[in-house]
Amino acid sequence: MIFPGKMEQIKKPDCKHHPYNELSIHCPKHNYMVCSICTREGHKTCFENETLRRSQNGNSTVQNILTKAKDLLEHKIDSLLTLEEWKITTKQEIECLRKSINAHLDQIQSRTEETMDNVYKQEKQMNRKRLLDIEEIKTRGSLLEAKKSGMNEDDECLDEMKDCLDRLGLEGYKRRPTVSKDMKAILQFVENVSSGTINLNLDMIIGSLTKSEDSVEENEHRRSIDFGCDFAEN
Repeated sequence: MIFPGKMEQIKKPDCKHHPYNELSIHCPKHNYMVCSICTREGHKTCFENETLRRSQNGNSTVQNILTKAKDLLEHKIDSLLTLEEWKITTKQEIECLRKSINAHLDQIQSRTEETMDNVYKQEKQMNRKRLLDIEEIKTRGSLLEAKKSGMNEDDECLDEMKDCLDRLGLEGYKRRPTVSKDMKAILQFVENVSSGTINLNLDMIIGSLTKSEDSVEENEHRRSIDFGCDFAEN
């Protein structure tokens, strides 16, 4: 049995070519042990070739590292350029979307204001006609009161005046102007966005803007806004 402390006492074998010289060196080319004299005389090139091979392997490893580093750097540069292009493109798309939304809202506002103006004009003309009718009734009533006669034609005139007043009053309550159907949807949408009830969905907005005007009017369900008051002449 060989103990660890006795390893240094084990004698290495001697070289068969050079007696009394221990086989202490390993030849990397021939893969066996040689002595120092064999190393100088017959195995010198073996060690030189091994040194050159290791140097070449080291150079190859360094070259691989440099190549990988270069490829990684180029990839990162390309990524930054792509990111910059994406940022510019996204800003342009947002700007175009904003312009489209503004143009769409301007059209709705213009149509709504035009409808309101038309309703106002119609109601104003109708109220003027009602005022003229009422003035005429008042005039005829004053004339009848001045006559104070009991003729049948006066009774018929009074009945006609009452019917006219009743008709004017009934028309005043029945006739309620309406504005553009777009207005209620837009006002409700703006109110919901302002209060945080809903969030803006860009895909929904983009989709709605790409539809034709006729398609939008056919598919959207909107309701009219009824005004509970009549327009009157100031």
